[in-house]
Formats: sequence, C-alpha cells, structure tokens
Amino acid sequence: MVYFVYNKRTSAIIVLGVLLLLLMIGFWYYVNHMPEDEEAQPAPSVEVKLQQQAEEKRSIPAAETVKKQEFFVDCRLTRDRMRSQQVDVLKEIAGNPATSAENRDYAQQELMKITKRDMVEVELEKLVQAQGFQDAVVLIQENSATVIIQGTSVADSEEEKLKDIVSRVADVEPGGIFVIPKP
Repeated sequence: MVYFVYNKRTSAIIVLGVLLLLLMIGFWYYVNHMPEDEEAQPAPSVEVKLQQQAEEKRSIPAAETVKKQEFFVDCRLTRDRMRSQQVDVLKEIAGNPATSAENRDYAQQELMKITKRDMVEVELEKLVQAQGFQDAVVLIQENSATVIIQGTSVADSEEEKLKDIVSRVADVEPGGIFVIPKP
C-alpha cells in the first residue's frame, strides 16, 4: 500500500516543475517550427526606424539640445546643493542647545525664508514656462531676482511680462529683476 502525504511545499514544487516543463516544450516547439522566411529577412520596421533616426540626426543636432538642457539642470542642481548646505548649517545652529535663544530664532527664521524662496522659485519657473519659454531658472536673492530663460533673445514686451510676474509672486521691485537669455 502507498500513502501520499499532502504537503503545500511538495505541491508547489510539483506545480512549478510542470510549468517549467511546459515552458521548455513551448520554447523548443517555437524554435524548431519557425518558418524559414522569418529567419532570413529582417523586420521592415527596423529598417524604417533606422531611416527615421538618420533623418533626425541630420535635422537636429542632439548634442546641442542636450547642452542647453544640461545648463538649466546644472543651475538647479547647484542652487539646490548650496541651499542644502545652508539648511544643514542653520539646522545645526537651531538644534544646538548651546546656541543662544537669539541665534536659534534667527536660524529658524532663515530656514523659513529658504523654504519659502524655494517654493517661489519653482512656482516662477513653471509660470515662465507657461509664457512659452522652453526652460527657465529663477534665482531669488534678498532684494533682487534673476530669470535665466532658454532662448537667444527676449522681446521687450516679453521681458516686461516676466518682470511683472516675478514682481508679483516674489515681491521684488521690477528694477531688481534681471532677465537673461541663454542660447
């Protein structure tokens, strides 16, 4: 007499073995029964894609586009890195019990200013892009702001619009706002 003891682990191994066996049979069948015409000829879509890529390389210099984008990404990363260092120092001052109450309050106020400045800069960058510019970086200081836009030049009317937007959102006087085109 033969006894079979049901075990979840044993049944799982059996099921996996059967699935693996079916998968191997299907692969063997696919490899051995593939029509010869499909093996000899490359797919036409690959040829079309290669032609499209060659045309794109001729029409748009990809390296130039990447360089333009790298500048704006690098500006944001540098700005964020510098702010992060400032925040770390201010947090250390604010969290140190040996620091005077006056200095702790000052550090906390500066942390709040930096947080607000970060939010305003991101908001302004999106608003500048909404005005039709490809990319932009906004740097806000105490009494001034610098807007670097992607483009070769800025029309006077566009510059006035940008200054108006930055002035309203960042609470900076229009005379302290500088718009710089970056080709």
